[in-house]
Amino acid sequence: TGLDALEWAAEAERLGAKVMALTNVVGSSIARTAGDCVMYTYAGPEIAVASTKAYITQVEMMVLLAIDLGVKRGHLTESVASELLRQMADIPALAEQVMALEPAVQRFSSLYHDRQHVFYIGRGLDNALAMEASLKLKEVSYIMSEAYAAGELKHGTIALIEQGTLVCALLTQEHLADKTLSNVREVKSRGAKVLIVCPEALRDRAVKDADELWVIPDAASDLLPLLAIIPVQLFAYYMAVSRGLEPARGSASGLQQGSALHPRRVFDPLDTHFAIELSALAYFFRVLIDGSGIRKGDSEFTSEPPFLI
Repeated sequence: TGLDALEWAAEAERLGAKVMALTNVVGSSIARTAGDCVMYTYAGPEIAVASTKAYITQVEMMVLLAIDLGVKRGHLTESVASELLRQMADIPALAEQVMALEPAVQRFSSLYHDRQHVFYIGRGLDNALAMEASLKLKEVSYIMSEAYAAGELKHGTIALIEQGTLVCALLTQEHLADKTLSNVREVKSRGAKVLIVCPEALRDRAVKDADELWVIPDAASDLLPLLAIIPVQLFAYYMAVSRGLEPARGSASGLQQGSALHPRRVFDPLDTHFAIELSALAYFFRVLIDGSGIRKGDSEFTSEPPFLI
């Protein structure tokens, strides 16, 4: 954990705030610092600094926390919460389906690896997804990449688009799809090549505006970013490899946890154990669910899942 995060946690406690740590490493500095609550993801060690499975499991954990708090605060019914948890349990199997996109990702990367700039756009949850996707590309391929809220394109950003610019549009939120596709048409009119990542339900609406289309399985809209991040993580990896780089070097951060001797070990979604590691979160489903509803008492997230011992 970075020194800045430790300092923030200490300052928050000094000011009387409650501090919760969300970490992948048992006994880490942040886990020892947070005196109020520690939640472990148990994703296993990352091979390189470009976090993939740790990122996915952290997002899932935050969704679980949001569901738990939503029920306890009366903003979420137990039936809705149970349905969300049921769909989350399907994420590992759906992630394996997303891996079928790997050949298409590799082919596309071989065609566009010489681009000097890559832009990501999205709205709502897809804006956050775009920032993570852009970060991965910068970390391992050293391509100048930025993420923008699609609705802000006209406020200066559109001027950066020129003939041949690669734009990746993330399109997982159906209620925002038409607006994002309108932005896609804007960049295409200025000569951009557009890659769209969308669920099966939006395929027909996206295909006519895409130069390249990667389709992921359908899921609850709030969970789709967990699937959409996988092909763009793969994209960052294959862009780096196509440029003759070793992605395992990662960034210049001091957080490197190890190096990869084999490039396919850099991004853990390529690992055959990906679904097993991700399914460790099923342990927390049992913590949150008691029968058909959410447990009313305080949740406990600190014990080791029995099947990972």
